[in-house]
Amino acid sequence: MAVASDGKLYGWGWNKFGQVGVGDDVDHCSPVEVNFPDEQKIAQVACGWRHTLALTENKNVFSWGRGASGQLGHGEIIDRNTPKMIDALSLDGSACKQLESSNAVPMTGLHLHEALLEAKVWVPPSKRFAIVPEENVSKPGNGTDKHAPEGDAKRMRV
Repeated sequence: MAVASDGKLYGWGWNKFGQVGVGDDVDHCSPVEVNFPDEQKIAQVACGWRHTLALTENKNVFSWGRGASGQLGHGEIIDRNTPKMIDALSLDGSACKQLESSNAVPMTGLHLHEALLEAKVWVPPSKRFAIVPEENVSKPGNGTDKHAPEGDAKRMRV
């Protein structure tokens, strides 16, 4: 995803869940403009693994992509392949509130991404991962070694 100097948003790449935001679920090998409602210029964009968030200059927050776990913030569990405003986090929405970070510094929509990064997040057990050694080691340990070299590890659901 890339924000142009004129506030337009462009997306490309893997698009299985519509996270590029152009109305389909086809991979795009070159930039395609993402359409937003009238007068919405993009100020910031943040990408998750399978979803995307955008903050407009009008301080509205939009999301799209994978929504099966409610991560889009619309109160539903469906995927979206075009941007939809998150009313509760947008000035043009019906229930905009001031956001606060974990250290109690007031945050407005402009700093939404930083506030979300500092927030405490609950991850369901089905979405948790651990780093485990690539192979079993038959050497006894003392129960305190917590390091697994990245090259010797793989991701595994726990």
